[in-house]
Amino acid sequence: MKHAALASAMAWLALAGGMACAAQPDSPGCADGVDDSLVAAQQCASLDQETQHARLSGAHQALQARLSREEVEGLAAAQAQWQSYQTSHCALVVAIAGRDNPAWRISWAEVADLTCRAELAQARALQLEDLLAIAQRLDARQASREPATAPATNAGPGR
Repeated sequence: MKHAALASAMAWLALAGGMACAAQPDSPGCADGVDDSLVAAQQCASLDQETQHARLSGAHQALQARLSREEVEGLAAAQAQWQSYQTSHCALVVAIAGRDNPAWRISWAEVADLTCRAELAQARALQLEDLLAIAQRLDARQASREPATAPATNAGPGR
């Protein structure tokens, strides 16, 4: 039974690592998916995690620039809760995957954690990008409803 759990955890890791590397086809060592090299898998997963978090940061900043002060406060609170969720969820993934294999936790746990964080950051970036698109549509709709202002005229003496 323990061997089946270990095989399942390793299969998940290979799949997850492969997804991380597949997201970075131009990265050295990532184009062909994860091989048996722990170092290559760590580099690939780290690069993917950095890329997805940069995308998330960009989406967050772009959305924040479009929001009112109250909405920015709501976004900050939601983002703090999301970051807490990301940390807890990925720790749980690593704990479950390495439950019966302390050696795996020492070696491959970092790859699993980075891959988990990258996947969640990618999903969160998509959510924020969707919110940005909604805010942009609402801004455009409001701008089209506002009456055009007439150019200023000089109505001073002599007219």
